[in-house]
Amino acid sequence: MTSRAPITRAEQARMLTSFSSAFRWEAQSRYTIPYEADDLARWVADGSAPRGAWWPEWLQEITRLTRAGSTIARVRVLDEPPTTYQRWELFLTPQNIAAGEDIRLLARATARDLGLPEYDWWLLDGGRLIIITYNDAGEVATRTLVTDPGEIDRHSAWRDLAVSHAHPAERHAAA
Repeated sequence: MTSRAPITRAEQARMLTSFSSAFRWEAQSRYTIPYEADDLARWVADGSAPRGAWWPEWLQEITRLTRAGSTIARVRVLDEPPTTYQRWELFLTPQNIAAGEDIRLLARATARDLGLPEYDWWLLDGGRLIIITYNDAGEVATRTLVTDPGEIDRHSAWRDLAVSHAHPAERHAAA
């Protein structure tokens, strides 16, 4: 395999079911995810919790992985004030944490000052990087698997920098 290769949503999903450690960098102000659309619209209208099957399935997968010893962490870039989508993420975050994720928040201004990338990515087991780009509508444009050691090292350093400057999501909820 080359050091950079496009992958499908299904290939990415498979990679996210088997790993020892996973780190997610979320830099977008919003995401347009079809299976979330109805739940997001209901939450905006009345603050209700998700009803779609996708949500308990995701939480069960996180729980399964973390109980098996895998670690899952993410840093979310947060606008000031948070966008509607980011407020939706903050609403869901306590359940992600209860399932075993370590979620941290970083102000967008701080991320820019630190020179962190504006695209999203997953770093799996320190050896596989999935770079995700989005179009202006917040839809996934590309998914690229990267295995180049230099790229992995750069993203590992960005992960460490982001984590060291971000604060636990629980602090945001308590504020």
